[in-house]
Amino acid sequence: SIKERFDKEGIEIPYPYNNVIVTNK
Repeated sequence: SIKERFDKEGIEIPYPYNNVIVTNK
């Protein structure tokens, strides 16, 4: 789900941070 979104961008963000990045994007 979220990991796939980052995979498309070519970035791997830890779970504790992915929430913040997702809100930023």
